Amino acid sequence: MDASNWINLSILVVAAIAALVAIFQVVEARRARDEARVARDDAAKHEQEALDAAKRSADSAVDSAAAQRRLATAAEEQLDMIRRSAAPPWRIERVDDTRWKITNATGENVDFFTLNAKPDAIERVGFNTIARDVAKNESLFFNFGGFLNSPPSVNLVVAWRDASRNGQEYVETIP
Repeated sequence: MDASNWINLSILVVAAIAALVAIFQVVEARRARDEARVARDDAAKHEQEALDAAKRSADSAVDSAAAQRRLATAAEEQLDMIRRSAAPPWRIERVDDTRWKITNATGENVDFFTLNAKPDAIERVGFNTIARDVAKNESLFFNFGGFLNSPPSVNLVVAWRDASRNGQEYVETIP
């Protein structure tokens, strides 16, 4: 075996090793490509799941905000009802010894307003009993007391119809 055969044999061995390395690299590249495809598909799946979760979260936040608005509206309505029930719908104040003032504090214009005294003491309360309209915050005047035969107190019965056409009644005792 001469030197050229050794050189050719060495080249053949190196070429065979290079071919084996190239084949191994092709196999590894295909495996890496397949793993990349699987990772890409998993990433797309996770991305879609994340988008779906974000959409559900946004929808839940919108629903929660709507529920909070409804609760706030209901709380405001309850507070308004409490305020209205706590404050008398009509303010009755003494102006002087015999003159009294009644003011519409219902917060709205009313109609068919009447003022009566119980028990049957309207003749002792100087007020025209004909039904009339009373504007919001409007005041009317009547006379009571100051006479020898005046009772020490009387129950005033205020009746009216509100804006929704419901009949209302308020009773207050004045000295």
